[in-house]
Amino acid sequence: AILRDEYSPPDGLCFDDSCADPPIMDDPRLHDYNVPERVQAFIQASQKQVCTRRN
Repeated sequence: AILRDEYSPPDGLCFDDSCADPPIMDDPRLHDYNVPERVQAFIQASQKQVCTRRN
């Protein structure tokens, strides 16, 4: 059965303690600044969901 109101984060975008996905590093002075990559991952995940959801 599919739970309509269930939430599960898109692949690569889980920020829970139990997940190992990279955090968003939004300070451009950091060596691991990754906002452009994380935004792109979010856009791709959103586009993927649009193709599979009807609501």
